Amino acid sequence: MEIPTLERDTASTMADLLDAFLKWPAKSFGLSTPDLAQAIPSTTRVPPVFDTNYSVKGVLLLPYAEIKEPFTAFYDSESKKSRIDYYGNTVQTYQRADLAEFGISYKIAYMPDEDGTPVHTCFQVNGTDKAPVGVQGIIPDMTAFQYVKDTDCYEQNALYLTNLQQSVCELWQSQNTYDDKVNKYSMYLNKTTKAPVHYIMKGYNNLLGSHFDKYELYYFDYIPESVTDDDFEISSGLECGGFPGPGVEEMVLNNPMMEFINNEDRHVHDSFEDFKTKHGKNYPDPSEHENRRNIYRQNYRFVQSTNRAGLSYAVKLNHLADMNDIEVRRIRGRLPSSGYNGGKPFPKEEFSKGVPDTLDWRLYGAVTPVKDQAVCGSCWSFGTTGTIEGAHFLKTNKLVRLSQQQLIDCSWRYQNNGCDGGEDFRAYAYIMAAGGLASEEDYGQYLEM
Repeated sequence: MEIPTLERDTASTMADLLDAFLKWPAKSFGLSTPDLAQAIPSTTRVPPVFDTNYSVKGVLLLPYAEIKEPFTAFYDSESKKSRIDYYGNTVQTYQRADLAEFGISYKIAYMPDEDGTPVHTCFQVNGTDKAPVGVQGIIPDMTAFQYVKDTDCYEQNALYLTNLQQSVCELWQSQNTYDDKVNKYSMYLNKTTKAPVHYIMKGYNNLLGSHFDKYELYYFDYIPESVTDDDFEISSGLECGGFPGPGVEEMVLNNPMMEFINNEDRHVHDSFEDFKTKHGKNYPDPSEHENRRNIYRQNYRFVQSTNRAGLSYAVKLNHLADMNDIEVRRIRGRLPSSGYNGGKPFPKEEFSKGVPDTLDWRLYGAVTPVKDQAVCGSCWSFGTTGTIEGAHFLKTNKLVRLSQQQLIDCSWRYQNNGCDGGEDFRAYAYIMAAGGLASEEDYGQYLEM
């Protein structure tokens, strides 16, 4: 058998080598023609490019922050417009790169007025030459992704554990490494429609030997060419004003999804530096600093997502935001015990009619300002005093701050353990035996010990 040869000047390309290889008789390798076709790898697939106009619904899953946040997105890159709604229409964000020189970002959310009534409020952030406003897609750019395999669309499924759908998806993946971190991105696309189904980010720190981050997006109802200019119009009855926030955080609050789709987390780093300064936090080495920042990141996300949900309350980061669950549990202080605690059953029959679904006692003046137990596991004492303060107000119409420190100091014989934990019913037993509880003013300030 004569084997075809290549000229020296043409043998430098893979195409020429493959062409020569294909000219060899298949029987020379003990293969039939179909076998030979299977032995040669298929051409590398080109990463998909999504439509320039689409709408899609989905859920943002932040497992480390225990958040499931529904969203609806409208995207039109040719018109330079995008919009993402969170928790229904509780928070709406608009990215209008078509306006002004560097674009304008809008956020519409429910904010309390002077009477505490939630009203739709519009905030506006103008782009700058250093921070222009661009359109915000809800699907990541897949230029750097590579096809891996065909598989079950819910092969990695943390949200719909009972989902029995057996649709086949294409799995595409990308990975980047910087310092000791490895970020792996996985995108599942419906094999038939090429619609996005499931996007997963996992961050692994080789130095710490643990996953430092994870988030997921589940997509539903992907509809190409479904968006019109009307989807980006803000109600004429809303007047948009400045956003009440500092620095780079303004933009990410107006466009939260840029962190998860664009991998933009400068705001987390900046916020963590502010947190360290405010609370005097110092860490002994870079590994500890990195670990604390990752914990802070999840708590930061929890606060931002919770406040987008339009609840009857708002949450805020405090000095515990860099502590893990075990550390926080250690200072919570409640030591639950089994058995009867001496309490009486609530007389439901006396309140069977006219009971409102919710009641905010703060509006009636029955709640003292938020207090801080610090690093002392004395939550049981704060729960006790808060209950009595409210009951005393309802009885006398006078709000008095009662002493947690007295309970920490004096209720040991009732099996409370000061900063190492206790229970409210034991505190009540002490108060009844002592004939009452002193005010904070009379007993002295809280000492955290």
